[in-house]
Amino acid sequence: MLIWPKLYQHTLFNGDKISIILIDTQGTFDNKSTLQDCVTIIALSTMISSVQIYNIFHNIQEDDLQHLQVNYILIIILNF
Repeated sequence: MLIWPKLYQHTLFNGDKISIILIDTQGTFDNKSTLQDCVTIIALSTMISSVQIYNIFHNIQEDDLQHLQVNYILIIILNF
């Protein structure tokens, strides 16, 4: 997991100020990483994010959706 070293500040239309952190989880769910490593990385990035962009190379498949489901179940468990 790579975290961009710069924190971006942005003011929304309603005047609220937000901070934007860029996190790259490149290679998640590849052939080299274990399922546990992938789930942990995605869970950590999801827990500190209010928006996630899930970028895949091909059309979304059922296993892609299952990976997301496992991540959100893990996050719910960790938050209780």
